[in-house]
Amino acid sequence: MSDLTVERASKAFGSTAAVDDVSLEVHDGDFAVLLGPSGCGKTTLLRLVAGFEHVDRGRILIDGKDVTSAKPGERDVAMVFQGYALYPHMTVFDNIAFGLRSIGLPKQEIAERVERVAASVEIEGLLGRRPGTLSGGQRQRVALARAISREPKVFLMDEPLSNLDTQLRASMRIEIKRLQNELGATVLYVTHDQVEAMTMGTMVAVLHDGRVAQVGTPDEIYERPRTQFVATFVGSPPMNLLKGTLQRDGSSCRFEGSGIQVALPERWAGAVGAEPRPVSLGVRPEDLHLGAVRPAASVPMGVCCVEVTEQMGHETVVHVSVGTSLLAARVRNTWQAAPGAEMPVSVDVERIQLYEAETGRALSVEDLQLSPVPA
Repeated sequence: MSDLTVERASKAFGSTAAVDDVSLEVHDGDFAVLLGPSGCGKTTLLRLVAGFEHVDRGRILIDGKDVTSAKPGERDVAMVFQGYALYPHMTVFDNIAFGLRSIGLPKQEIAERVERVAASVEIEGLLGRRPGTLSGGQRQRVALARAISREPKVFLMDEPLSNLDTQLRASMRIEIKRLQNELGATVLYVTHDQVEAMTMGTMVAVLHDGRVAQVGTPDEIYERPRTQFVATFVGSPPMNLLKGTLQRDGSSCRFEGSGIQVALPERWAGAVGAEPRPVSLGVRPEDLHLGAVRPAASVPMGVCCVEVTEQMGHETVVHVSVGTSLLAARVRNTWQAAPGAEMPVSVDVERIQLYEAETGRALSVEDLQLSPVPA
């Protein structure tokens, strides 16, 4: 397998910039996920890597070789499509063998490779059947087997699980990840489903309006989102965002807005001058605490009113109003309160995020000064 490098790639369709100055480094053996909403450019970027579309600017390298102008068949990549793209008149065996025959492998080697790959995805008993007689999960396994049989340098997967039901998607996530681990494969995987991205990826690139909003491990993306877009796109429920200002309070500072005041750790004090600084405060639902008992690291936000509770089985999501804001809190499934109940609410201030009001970029403390985190 090989490294994949995208250097400042851009692609426009008419006046619409589908991919705008995107750079990405996928190392050998990475399971890299392109995550974002519809229209963000993730599938276009995948097609640029595959060679189905040509970049307007920039370069694409596979294993250090510039393949920007190479035809798809010359790039040594294998693609798994959303719609499987199987030949309906061919048997499963012939579908898997099709690419191997096109490169002129001997019949015996083709047969051995097809049988070996079919066994790895547990479809060895289906080789004589046609796609129309298979379930969606079985057809997806055939598509995977066809890609694996090529032994390419890079696997490209375009929302391969989107046509499957919830239970089958979960089992196929495990299957694809198991195969990737066994093969040591380099994978570039497109999805709009954050669960797929967070459970499968070793690295995640979040795309927004054709640009990379953030690249990192799943933990980094979730715990330290660099923009408000990432903060609200990743996470279910998403991060709560409160508009307000940072204000100096003697030697410390506080956040004030939306009818809420939150005392912040002393390290933020040097970030605030004489004038209040417009910001948004971000807090994950699990970092809000409802009731009089609160962890040592949390500080009071005020009194909340329970609006709606959602029983999720293993947990409960509670929607509460605090001041003029509606917030979501994640609590244990044994937690109970009727709509309209009032109680104290606190927040773990060691886990909050602060974002510039104007740019939406995350802020960090450096020498007691707030600086935008590079995009």
